[in-house]
Amino acid sequence: MNNIEKLGYLEDDFKIFHIADRQRKDFAFHYHDFNKIIIFLKGNVNYSIEGKTYQLKPYDIVLVNAGEIHKPTVLDTSE
Repeated sequence: MNNIEKLGYLEDDFKIFHIADRQRKDFAFHYHDFNKIIIFLKGNVNYSIEGKTYQLKPYDIVLVNAGEIHKPTVLDTSE
């Protein structure tokens, strides 16, 4: 994890996304200079934040602080 990349930016005070991926994607560890709130609806995903991994369940809320190194891991495309 030597090459941790800063991703994303905000031009406004906040931004809302709705992401509904149906294909498996690989994500690298990264960080942002803003806070992130995730409301997980469904899927088979682990979320790693600062070295701790959480297995997400439907309707979990994930809070990622600015500067924290994190990444989702999509385990499979099942729901």
